[in-house]
Parts: sequence; C-alpha cells; structure tokens
Amino acid sequence: MAVTKEQKKEILAGLIEQFKKAKSVTFAENKGLTVGELAELRGGLRAKNAEMKVAKKTLVKLAAKEVGYDVPDEVLVGAVGTVFSYDDVVAGAKSVNDFAKKHPKVGLLGGLMDGKILLLAEIKTLASLPSKEELIAKLLYMLKYPITGFHGVLKGTMAGFVRVLDGIAKKAPAAPAEVAASPAPAVSETPAQAEPAAAAPAAPAESAVETPPPAAPAPAAA
Repeated sequence: MAVTKEQKKEILAGLIEQFKKAKSVTFAENKGLTVGELAELRGGLRAKNAEMKVAKKTLVKLAAKEVGYDVPDEVLVGAVGTVFSYDDVVAGAKSVNDFAKKHPKVGLLGGLMDGKILLLAEIKTLASLPSKEELIAKLLYMLKYPITGFHGVLKGTMAGFVRVLDGIAKKAPAAPAEVAASPAPAVSETPAQAEPAAAAPAAPAESAVETPPPAAPAPAAA
C-alpha cells in the first residue's frame, strides 16, 4: 500500500521530534528479520528507553537534516532501522550490537551524536563502551571497599576527637579561677588603705606603761 503525501508529512514530523529528543541515533541494517525477531529487538530497546523506527531513507535524511545532520549515503545502506536512544547514549548501539551476535541479519551502519556523524568504526566503538547501568554497578563496587576502610579511619578520628573534647572539658574549671584572679589588684588595695588601722593597737601598748602616781605629801610636823 502506497504511503500518501499526508502520511509522509506525519512520519517526517514524528521523525524530527524523535531526532530532537534523542541523545544519540544508531542506524541498523535489517537483512530480513522475522516479525518475532523484530519484536524481540524492539523489546530490548524499550527496556533501555530506546526505540527503533523503520521509515524510508529519504524521510530519515530529511528529518536528520532538520536538526543539523547531513547524513551521507554510505551510512544508510539497504533496509535501515533508525534507533533513538533517549537516556543512555550507548543504549541503542550496544543493544543492536549485542542482538547482532545472535542474529547476523542485523548490523551496525553508523550513527549520530553530539552534532557529529559516526561512521561504522565509530559506532562500533560506541557499542563497545559500558552501558550506564554497567558504569553505575562498577562505581558502586569500587566504592564499596574504600568506604569500609574509610569508616574505620573515620571511627578512629572521631574517637580521637572525642578524647580531645573530653580533655578540654576537664580543663574547663581552671578558666573561672583565672578570671577570678584578675580582680586581685583591687583586693590588694584594701589592706594598703587599712595600714593605719593596723597600727592603732600600738597606742594601747604605750599606755600600758603606767605612770607612778605622785608621792603623797609628808605629814606636817606637830
């Protein structure tokens, strides 16, 4: 059944939107997959937030050109499926490459990413890179043991820190004593001013020497 002009416009508009949304695009050659095999491939792509669109190469080239890619004919050979990766840039290429290991009817042709056209060698290199999930798994594994060791170091550091705080707390009462000692000059002035009072007891000491009473006059001679 021939595709009408209106249908071509709709397909083109849909392709343009897909090209705009995709983080990377992979072109895959389809040499005669069965309906079941095609469904299997598409299911694997959906699981990685990617999808494949089968459309005429002229429409694919027009849509790519709308978003700034001038795709060469050598990248679009034979019956081509366009795979759009919306999350992980390697998802589409890696899925197609892995699928091709069991189904030789599928092969990588090229792709698009970051404003660049990827030829066969480049798309194969992209397909060989670890996926986002693999990178996260490796990162978690690498962090697992260093974190365990770090916890031991952190525990020892915190214990030392607690000991330091404890030592400071024990020395803390000495601080008020030093503050209390600072008014000492004011206290020392009081005894200095009280020195005359301290000398006062000397007066009674002198008065303690009793002066002998005057001698009584001798009785007059009869």
